[in-house]
Amino acid sequence: MVTVLVATRPQLVAPYLPRIDGPVHCLIPAGTEHLWRAAGVTAPLHTVGSWSDYTALAAAVAPLPVTRIISTDEITIAAAGFLRTRFGVAGQGWEQALAFTDKATMKRRLAEAGISVTGWGVARSFDEASAVADRLGWPVVVKPRRGFGALGTTKVETAQQMSEFAAAGRFTPQVGDGDDYAAMLRASGVYDALDAAPDGFLVERCVDAAAEYSCDMVVVDGERRFALTTRYPTTILDAVGSGRIAEFIGLPADDPEAESVEALTTRAIAVLGLRTGQVHCEIFRTRSGDYLLGEIACRAGGAGLPMMAQILFGINTIAAGVEIAVGRDPGRPTPRAYRSLVAVGVPLANGLVIAVPTVDQLRAIPGVAHADLRVRVGETYGGSMGSCAAAAYLYFEPQPGELVDLRMDDIRAAAAALFTVVPEHTAALDAVG
Repeated sequence: MVTVLVATRPQLVAPYLPRIDGPVHCLIPAGTEHLWRAAGVTAPLHTVGSWSDYTALAAAVAPLPVTRIISTDEITIAAAGFLRTRFGVAGQGWEQALAFTDKATMKRRLAEAGISVTGWGVARSFDEASAVADRLGWPVVVKPRRGFGALGTTKVETAQQMSEFAAAGRFTPQVGDGDDYAAMLRASGVYDALDAAPDGFLVERCVDAAAEYSCDMVVVDGERRFALTTRYPTTILDAVGSGRIAEFIGLPADDPEAESVEALTTRAIAVLGLRTGQVHCEIFRTRSGDYLLGEIACRAGGAGLPMMAQILFGINTIAAGVEIAVGRDPGRPTPRAYRSLVAVGVPLANGLVIAVPTVDQLRAIPGVAHADLRVRVGETYGGSMGSCAAAAYLYFEPQPGELVDLRMDDIRAAAAALFTVVPEHTAALDAVG
């Protein structure tokens, strides 16, 4: 009995490999073997150059007596679904995986069921994208059909700007040389030019949102076990555009906004046919008060959300996904530890990390209750990293009447001052000198 783990980021899954009974083989992106070994993973490694290369995926798994296939990353869900269907392995198959990863398929199925989604269309060229935008109304957002973390996502105001951005290469994310994070994600295709995708890319009407939310939910046999609803201080697109990353304000369970978001997430889960699993859903509230579903993925939320769930409910969402995949019960949440909790992300300048604080030093920042350190000395930080990469996440409980944004700014600045990053060429010169 062999379990195949289809995964991208070793630091996320390495702690949970001991939970899996029997031999485990890891199917990973080519060129990242050293990162998996550095993370302490000793299991056999098999590599593919692209998660969309189904011939290579099948060839990698065919020699193994596989009985279970686990996926922990949004960008590997479709690959894992294909492999389950191809080799007759129990679990989420190709069709359902596609509904949770291909944004065009997802939106079509949800809209047909009467769920309000952001207006959208598919284009295969930027001229086609402008034609779709003329129909939807400007401005629009263009993005990969199977992207994540806002990588490759761009707001476009006019047809002229569409042409200018295309000519300037703005629709092809720039990847830093030696960037470990980018190396892990390259097999997903998120760094490819949008118009190179054979099935096109997505064009969405840009929502004039009063608020943007996320909802992480675990269901077992149709029963909701856990829900964490957060509001972003600013929309993801605006955050990435300003050089910031995803940050979250956890909403109280009895908050009317949380109730509306969770109800819409529950409806989407039912429409897409998920009985047991976990989802991460993105939802907008318009200025007129309507709720629109942006997208939903069959995986745990990223960035600072897993630690927030652990702090608030004692639920490790990554571990819950592993438990569900191997057929075990993911457990139930403990009583909520805080009425509300705020996650502050710490971005760094691009370059080589040469000094990091300890977790205790981060927790010593006034007001910080919990800290999650994400980088180590010697790692590279930078390139096109989207919304989900932070050097650390710090958590605090907001007080009544407090100006939360100001507290977030203070904590973020204090934490960033504890890291040291130098340009990679500077580090190379120092090594030679």
